[in-house]
Amino acid sequence: MRCPTPAVLEQYRCYWPMEVHTGHWLVSLLTLHRATGDEHHLSKAVAAANAVVAGQDADGSLSTWGRDTRFGTSLITMNWPGCNAVAVSALLHAIAYHDALTDHAADRFRSYASL
Repeated sequence: MRCPTPAVLEQYRCYWPMEVHTGHWLVSLLTLHRATGDEHHLSKAVAAANAVVAGQDADGSLSTWGRDTRFGTSLITMNWPGCNAVAVSALLHAIAYHDALTDHAADRFRSYASL
């Protein structure tokens, strides 16, 4: 399988780019950027967020098992709501972090204190 964007795979035997693990990776990268200021971590975080969003279905739900880019459908339709919730939470953290970085009037620590 070829992933159209960077992603995090669960394990060798489960070769699917799952949104939950990519969401964890996204939050880790945001935390690394916050701690180090290294722009490389931030650019990888943006790529991870894009990977999560690329797995989104037309109804807005996220695909736990990735997308078939040939047909624009989920690879497997058995999505896991808990995994979707983790990915959505990571995306919300990314939005808050981005807003704190770009809006100098915002309280930079309160808006993403949970990272």
